[in-house]
Amino acid sequence: MNLYQNQNVVNYLDKVCAQVKCKEVHYVIKTELLSHLEERVEEFIAKGLAENEAIEQATKHMGDPISVGIQLHNTHKPKIDWKLIFFATLFLGFGLFTLYTIQFNDLLRYDLRVFYNSALYVLFGAVILVLLSNLDYRKYQKISSYIYIVTIAIWVFALIFGRLEAGLPYIIIGPFSVNIAGISPYLLTIALAGLLTKHDWNNRKSLLIIWALFLIPVILYLASPCFSGLLLFTSAFGVLLYLSRAKLYQIALTFILPIIMAVLAVLSQPYRMERFTIFLNPEVDPGGAGYLYIQITEAVKAAGYFGQGFNLSAVPELHTDFVFTYVVYTFGWLAGILLFFAAMAFFIHLFKVVKEVRNQYGSLLIGGLATLLLVQSFWHIFMNLGCLPITGMSLPFISYGGSQVVVQMLILGIILSVYRLKDIVLLNKI
Repeated sequence: MNLYQNQNVVNYLDKVCAQVKCKEVHYVIKTELLSHLEERVEEFIAKGLAENEAIEQATKHMGDPISVGIQLHNTHKPKIDWKLIFFATLFLGFGLFTLYTIQFNDLLRYDLRVFYNSALYVLFGAVILVLLSNLDYRKYQKISSYIYIVTIAIWVFALIFGRLEAGLPYIIIGPFSVNIAGISPYLLTIALAGLLTKHDWNNRKSLLIIWALFLIPVILYLASPCFSGLLLFTSAFGVLLYLSRAKLYQIALTFILPIIMAVLAVLSQPYRMERFTIFLNPEVDPGGAGYLYIQITEAVKAAGYFGQGFNLSAVPELHTDFVFTYVVYTFGWLAGILLFFAAMAFFIHLFKVVKEVRNQYGSLLIGGLATLLLVQSFWHIFMNLGCLPITGMSLPFISYGGSQVVVQMLILGIILSVYRLKDIVLLNKI
């Protein structure tokens, strides 16, 4: 019996769903109501009623569609992750304040309106965040392969025809320049989350395809070269493999070849080995490659509990790579500790949400994207404390950066969208 072809049933379901503002749950509601209606119809038919009369009695027994719809609307109200919004506002606000103090105390070695530019980027990103948080994130899964292909194609184009800035390939779009290697970990993570959803890890052919999808970006990162992007991408990909229920040996096999390639890339370029050697012992070249390590270490040691004020000029790039050093030196160790634990609380919350999301694609999305932000944040912090090698790893939501800030706001919008629909499992429509 196909009740959905009955006009009375269709009208009843439409009236119910008209009261439910969250359209994404309409399918779930209709499926559940149809199941109850079928049970009632079968009961009435068993009592001797004709099918049409049984359907009429069953819909009456379900209750007034307006009242039922209002009750279901209250049950399925979209959820808002207020904790995430609080943390994002906290970090963005603190970031703008930090950049304001850097700009208006003339601590940069060149003229750059970091505060005004960042404020504009944050406003633009906020618009994107609101738009994406109200979209159904599950639609991205259908275009995962296109996101991957377009990202790789633009990246190859940038390597061949783009402009090199600090050794990295940039795409020039009017007055804007976009670091495609820098934003690629985010785009590739979104794409691979969709491609890995419900992946059959027992199929050898599909396993080879996943390996290829991983290996292509690794080659491009080494060609760019972009160590920070490679680190972020491989970290997120490892988490995606784990959340998609890959076996440990499959995860290990996936990373063997890229690790060998990365080691060979380091060994083949003496300056890369020199960077690592200098990290281990900056005093070997205090006036050259070791200068930055020495300066950030001295700045952090001299900070004290409450900071030394707005006079840190010995360290370059305070607005990007060394913003945490600036925060600790200017506002003190207490400020650095508070920022560290705020970041910890933020990521603990995000990974709790991963466990709460019932949709596997949503779980992979948040897990992968949260990993990108986590690795970037804590690498930046420990790099600024002299505990990790210096790379181009900025602090999310706080460091200055146009495309980076916008992409990070985009990521928050997607995470909010997943949270809004975190209890929905079904994808198809009636």
